[in-house]
Amino acid sequence: MASLKARMAYLQGLTAGLEMPADSKETKLLTGIVDIMAEFADVVDDLKVSQDRLEDYLESIDEDLYGLERDIYPGEDDVNGDYNLDMDDTDHLNGITVVNCPHCDSEIRVAEDNGHGTGHGTGHDEAH
Repeated sequence: MASLKARMAYLQGLTAGLEMPADSKETKLLTGIVDIMAEFADVVDDLKVSQDRLEDYLESIDEDLYGLERDIYPGEDDVNGDYNLDMDDTDHLNGITVVNCPHCDSEIRVAEDNGHGTGHGTGHDEAH
């Protein structure tokens, strides 16, 4: 299928080739319609170019975001989107997160906040 602009150029050629009196109402109407359609073809072509550029830009943003996500969540499982957290399989069901102490690297299980204050930790001496 030929481009919209090429088809409009063909129609303009056909209109110009009609041997109709230039001052007739029909000629003026037909010429006006074809001219307006040509303007529409130009606008649609410009919109297509803009749309293509926008899609390229959006794709680059998406790639950048993917790279950022990989940097922030390096343990993300590519297959199902789950995170590779260091916890027992049932801990996440019980609202428990396992973290390591930044001072002594011992394991701390932290219960998630239930909305009534902060969570609490177990299995760690909080003396330091």
